[in-house]
Amino acid sequence: MKSFEIEERIREEGIAEGKAVGLAEGMEKGITQGKINDILDLLNDLGEIPLALRERITSQRDEETLRAWLKLAAKAESIEDFTKQI
Repeated sequence: MKSFEIEERIREEGIAEGKAVGLAEGMEKGITQGKINDILDLLNDLGEIPLALRERITSQRDEETLRAWLKLAAKAESIEDFTKQI
């Protein structure tokens, strides 16, 4: 195999790896944003969400925390109840 063929192969592998990483990151962001939207939807059913709480929820990126908050939002009887539990 000639050096330009090796270089081309390495470049193609790098591009493929970059695409895979980008796709995985995009999916993760989509899942995170979906959980955030679900939490906000549930809380909106309970009343107006205070700005500080909305910002706290929308800035959270930890999947486990968002999963726990989603469960809390589904069980909360009020926004105050949710806020006390997080």
